Amino acid sequence: MSTNHSTEDSITDSQEITNSPDFQQRSTTKIKSIFDKWEFKVDSIIPIYMGNIYDPSKFWVRIAPISVFERYLTLFYERNKMSLCVKSSDVCIGLNCVLFKNGVYYRARIVRKDIQNQNKVKVFLLDYGSLNNALLSDIFHLDQSFYEIPAFAVRAMLTNISSLDHGMWTANVVDKFMEYVKNKILIAKIARVHKQQKVIEIHLSDVDSDDGDGMPTINSCLVKDRLAKFISKHPSGSQLQQIMKIGDRECILLKELYYLYPSFETIENGLVPSTVELKEKLQQYVPLDVIYPDLYEHLF
Repeated sequence: MSTNHSTEDSITDSQEITNSPDFQQRSTTKIKSIFDKWEFKVDSIIPIYMGNIYDPSKFWVRIAPISVFERYLTLFYERNKMSLCVKSSDVCIGLNCVLFKNGVYYRARIVRKDIQNQNKVKVFLLDYGSLNNALLSDIFHLDQSFYEIPAFAVRAMLTNISSLDHGMWTANVVDKFMEYVKNKILIAKIARVHKQQKVIEIHLSDVDSDDGDGMPTINSCLVKDRLAKFISKHPSGSQLQQIMKIGDRECILLKELYYLYPSFETIENGLVPSTVELKEKLQQYVPLDVIYPDLYEHLF
C-alpha cells in the first residue's frame, strides 16, 4: 500500500483531530469495502488470504497481503495511541476504532456493548472479518487518515455445495475446512458475484495439492470426505438477502437454504455467537435452538 504523504507528515496532533466536528461526524461513517473498488469477474482466478471462517458458506478473505498497511498502522498508533484513547462516554454502536491485541493493531468497528460492564465491548475486525471481545483500555479512536483505505475483508462462500441435509454446518465440517486452508497458499476461481450482498462464490484450491491431474478444489474435497454435497440449484442474491430477515414473521425460508444461516450481516453485527464462542458452546453441548433462537422460532 502506498500513500501520498510521508509517515512523518501524517502523524499529526491526534487530540485535535478527535475533537474536531468533522471527526465526530465521521467516527461512525461506515468504511467502504474493497469489494466496492475491485472488479470481481466470473471465471477469473485470484490469490486468496484467509480471514475469519464461520463455516464453508460464510467466511472472509483478502485478495492481497496487507503487511505494509499493518506496519504503517502500528507505527502510527505506537506514536499516537495515548491521545486516541476511547472513553466509556465515547462508546456507541458503529464506532470505528482500532483494537490492540497480542501486540498487533487492527481496524475495527464496535458492534455490541456489554450491558454488565461499560468497559467491555465486542468489535468486528474490518480487515479480517472476525469478532473479538475487548476492554476499552485496548480500544483507540480510528484516525481520519485510515478512513479512505477500504476494509480488506471480503465475504466469501464455497460454491456448488451445501451441508449434507441442508441444515446448519456442523463443528466437524468447519474443523475440516479450517484444516484444508490453514497455512496454505490458496487460489480461487470466482463462480458468482452477488453485488448487493457483497459476496463472492468461489472454487477454492490449495496450490500445493496438484497431484499431476490438476488441483482438486476444497469444495470437492469436502464432498469426497462426505461432509458436504454438491447442489445444482444455487442461492440467488434475493435468497441470500432473505437470510437476513430470519425473525421476521413474514420471512419464508426454503428448507434447502438453512445451511446459509446466519447471514454475514448478522455475524458481523455480533447478533450471533462468534466463531470462537460458537465452538465453545457446541463443545459444551448447548442446543442449537438456544444458540440460534430466531432460526428455531422461524422453523417451528
